[in-house]
Amino acid sequence: MRKSLLLLLCASLLSIAAGARPVAAAGETITITQISPIDQLGRWLLTPPSGRPQSTNGDDEPVVTFTALTTGTYTLEVEPPLDADTTITVTRSGVLMKTVEGKKTTFTLPPNDAIAVEIRYFFKGTITVDSEPQGARFELRGPGKVRFTGTTPETFHNMPPLYYTVTYSRLPGCTTPPQQHRELEVDGRLDFSTHMTCTTMSTAEPTVNSRARREVAEPQNRLRGYLARVMLAPHQTEVMPGDTVEFTLSVRNTGTLPLNNLTLISQYNPSQLQVVRPLPEDGIVSGNLMAWRIPQLFAGELWSVTFRTVVADGVQRGEQMTILAHAESEDIDGSIASHASVARIGVPVLPETGANFALLFLLASAAVTVPLSMLPHSRRMPRTS
Repeated sequence: MRKSLLLLLCASLLSIAAGARPVAAAGETITITQISPIDQLGRWLLTPPSGRPQSTNGDDEPVVTFTALTTGTYTLEVEPPLDADTTITVTRSGVLMKTVEGKKTTFTLPPNDAIAVEIRYFFKGTITVDSEPQGARFELRGPGKVRFTGTTPETFHNMPPLYYTVTYSRLPGCTTPPQQHRELEVDGRLDFSTHMTCTTMSTAEPTVNSRARREVAEPQNRLRGYLARVMLAPHQTEVMPGDTVEFTLSVRNTGTLPLNNLTLISQYNPSQLQVVRPLPEDGIVSGNLMAWRIPQLFAGELWSVTFRTVVADGVQRGEQMTILAHAESEDIDGSIASHASVARIGVPVLPETGANFALLFLLASAAVTVPLSMLPHSRRMPRTS
């Protein structure tokens, strides 16, 4: 009689656990891809049919795939990068289902099917680059990997609000234009223009051999003489909302010649971090940028500054914060990647406790000893990236 009662209790507990959660099928998948024109992605939250958010993503995972999912209706909510607009495209087994201009959408996952979600971020700024005389090659560069090239005059659309630098190439017989630096406002317009003083206006194109020698020799001279290494390091990587976090930003002249009129720039997200003002070493804050000007940095010399930030109260568990930094100077070749640095800090994810699991474990322990593998437990959707 006692054995029958215990078996009946175990069967009841297992049936309760099985009925409390939908059964996941093995053939269903959801793949979420983020595409951004800048070195920053958004965050998203995926809510399954059970109604409980199962996953949130930081800016270090552009593609995430879920497998062995429960069929039904899913809700996706997106938090884009600062000042970005969002388009969400949903396809099912390669067939377009919907396109949404906004931050939220829902879709249904049928049995044995695959859903692909593409989140694309875009901006509405405009930048023009011109010169007198025209026909000069140039490089338009922002923080991180944001880089464009062209020949004056040229116009760029759908540009993000960043701090940009234009480096012009010298035309034959003309002076070398200085670098130009400006910040693009949200959905704004930015016009770069330079005037070159030309002593001779030769219309004859140089020969292929002489042009190749010039374009190869000049970068090699720059690599030998003008080099800088930027380093941005947080004093701690795990933080909580309201914490004060210090960063040390430094630049070293690793070349053989002095660097003149050096500008050290750091970009951050004001919705995640607030800069403690005033900045040391006469630094300035403009929008989401911090900047320091260094009149001259000799070969081998190191310049550094330590500044403080405060983590915003609205930062969530698992959220990651990215801070960018780079150096600019009319002496530096703008294509050298060592002039930039990236630092990341984040709020740790605390372990969750399952109330239903604890209750079932308590009941089972009081009645009979049951193998742990037979007890129900909370399980997140498997994720492969």
